[in-house]
Amino acid sequence: MSLFKQRLEKLGFGNYQEYLSSDYWRCAKERYMKSSLPKKCIVCGSRKYQLHHRSYVRLGDELTRDLIPLCGDCHLKTHKYLKSNDINLSATHKAIKEVFKLTKKETKKMFKDFTTNNGFGWVRERKVYQKTNWFDIPITGEYSYRKPGEVKVYKMEL
Repeated sequence: MSLFKQRLEKLGFGNYQEYLSSDYWRCAKERYMKSSLPKKCIVCGSRKYQLHHRSYVRLGDELTRDLIPLCGDCHLKTHKYLKSNDINLSATHKAIKEVFKLTKKETKKMFKDFTTNNGFGWVRERKVYQKTNWFDIPITGEYSYRKPGEVKVYKMEL
C-alpha cells in the first residue's frame, strides 16, 4: 500500500476527496493563509491558486512549507509531468523546472520560501505552539496524527 493511501486510511478517509472536505485540510489551508508564504501561483503569478502537496508524509498534519501555491493550469501540468514520468511529489521543483523550461537559478528563486538553506530538502519546522501547548519536533522521523485542536505529544527517549 502506498504512503498516500496509508495516511488516508490512518486518518479514516476512504479517498482524497473526503480528505479535501475535512477539517484537517481546512486547518492546513488556514495555517497557510496566515503564513508569510506566497499567496499566488509561484509559476505564473495568478492570484487564483490551489495548494499543491510537496509530500504526503504529514498528510493531516501538514507543515505550511509542505504546500506550494499553483494556479489550476500550472497544477494540472505539474501533476501530469509527475505522473507520466513516475516522479515522487518531493521532486515537484524538478517537475516545474522541466515543464516550464526554467533555469536552475529561476527554480531556486521560485522555491526559496519553501526550502532549507542547503537546497531543496525537506523543511522541518521546530516551533513551540504556546496556545495549544504542543511541540512540533520530529524525534524519530515518525509522525503522530491528531484531530484539529487536539494536543499533540511526542515522547523523547534520552
